Amino acid sequence: MTLKGLLKRDGYVFLREYMKHLTTEEFLRHFKESEGLEQASNIHKLVPAKMKDSTPNTYSGQYGYNDFPMHTDLAHWARPPRYILLRCIKGCSSVSTKLLDGNELVCELGKRRLERTLVKPRRPINGEIPLMRVFQSGTPSLFRWDNSFIIPASPAGKDGVFSIKLKIEEADTKHVYLHQKADSLVIDNWRMLHGRSKITDGYEDRIIERVYLEDKICH
Repeated sequence: MTLKGLLKRDGYVFLREYMKHLTTEEFLRHFKESEGLEQASNIHKLVPAKMKDSTPNTYSGQYGYNDFPMHTDLAHWARPPRYILLRCIKGCSSVSTKLLDGNELVCELGKRRLERTLVKPRRPINGEIPLMRVFQSGTPSLFRWDNSFIIPASPAGKDGVFSIKLKIEEADTKHVYLHQKADSLVIDNWRMLHGRSKITDGYEDRIIERVYLEDKICH
């Protein structure tokens, strides 16, 4: 099965020590040619940081070395990035990337209910506060969630957000460990919620490179 086929089936793909002889830049060029996934952001190094050393509008600024909650990257954008690539530079066997399938939440809570769940960014974006649906049906569909950066925008939104919070608390999450150099994880950001487990003592120097990807055929 192709990588896109696996993404469609599972919502994520874990590639163990994948093409470790390539730099991330070279790896991205390969992805574009072989998988039709092209780079849509700069390469950003994710390094654990204490709350006091970070700004409040980041997850490190809110949670520091503690668990990062389940979320969609840039859920407060009208169109969040389609895919996320996480590539291990310096890994850790005791820190995981947590994954939760948004399709399961949609199935349990119902499409119509979630389509009525209107949310808005906690802060204006370019001077505006757009209204967005937590769930948008389509091919593909889009499920967005971030308890830190989006808030309810209607009575139905409050009900939907409360229900989502409860379901996430009850849900079983998958854990993927980016441990070895070049361990790579591709996540469907329109489907899967992700988070990070607590940074354990001695692994404050963990380094993961993150890049957003788009489908150059469908985009």
